[in-house]
Amino acid sequence: MKWNFVMNLSDRTVAVLKNFANINPSLVFRKGNILRTVSPQKTILGEAVVEEEFPHDFAIYELNKFLGTLSLFQDPDLFFSEHYITIKSGSSQSKYFFADPEMVFSPPDKPIAVENVIAEFILGENDLKSILQGANVLQLPEITIDGKDGDILIVSRDTKNSTSNTFERVVGTTEKQSLTFQAVLKTENLRMMQGSYDVKVTAGGIVYFKSADADKISSGLQYWVATENNSKYE
Repeated sequence: MKWNFVMNLSDRTVAVLKNFANINPSLVFRKGNILRTVSPQKTILGEAVVEEEFPHDFAIYELNKFLGTLSLFQDPDLFFSEHYITIKSGSSQSKYFFADPEMVFSPPDKPIAVENVIAEFILGENDLKSILQGANVLQLPEITIDGKDGDILIVSRDTKNSTSNTFERVVGTTEKQSLTFQAVLKTENLRMMQGSYDVKVTAGGIVYFKSADADKISSGLQYWVATENNSKYE
């Protein structure tokens, strides 16, 4: 048996993989140190730069099962061959076979351009946690980013029900007092890791989240989230 390459996965990379498994249960790993995923509905795309350099392209069909297998070992070594990974620690080992990449829904090779930005703000870790908690407690299907009277608000709501409960936080200001917009996101699409993000709202149907944390496990992460058709830009 010939093992061509060996590596360890850092705690941060494992955390990123767990997050990506919430976006898409499968993942195509590309040669190099960039991991990218996209939801089957094409509503959220995630990208992370990791410290490991993967030796070649391969696909994992059930990412959570792979992560569960890793959890059976303490600080395992991963030995890469052409068709599988051998996970080894002490006297225990597991052989985990790759999937056919054609069976995995994967993102385009290049990230989505962030153009026509109409508003930008920092979404703090507490802001993100609080607004998602509000949506969960009140069972609200959407999160909106609103520009109104010079303020930028992030709101848990149901845009299809004018009498629904809401929960909101002011997160920034617009450069122009007259700028009015409402970017509508499905709550289920806000699947980023906890942390602070530099957020850019575009008029092209995308809200871009880039990690604003340099020293946390979420550092280096980027997400592109599609807005719903009832979003409004004036």
